[in-house]
Amino acid sequence: MLKITDTYNLKDIYDFQLGFKTPYFFDVESEDWKKSFEADIDGEGRELFKGLFLKAVYDNDKLAGFVQYGKTAFGFDDRGRDFK
Repeated sequence: MLKITDTYNLKDIYDFQLGFKTPYFFDVESEDWKKSFEADIDGEGRELFKGLFLKAVYDNDKLAGFVQYGKTAFGFDDRGRDFK
């Protein structure tokens, strides 16, 4: 039985995401992954989202998928400059 929830196990998501080739093309330790996943900053430390939300889908207590979404913290004008 599928269950969509706001309650999730972060280790489940880490293990699930390691099966993908993206967003990391290299091994990543769980603490570094957790920082990136929960705070979603770029390589220069800039905040990418003003708030992040996550929905997880479990099938009989096994993670089947998830979606993470949020409101962007940046944008671009017609000259390609970012703004906040």
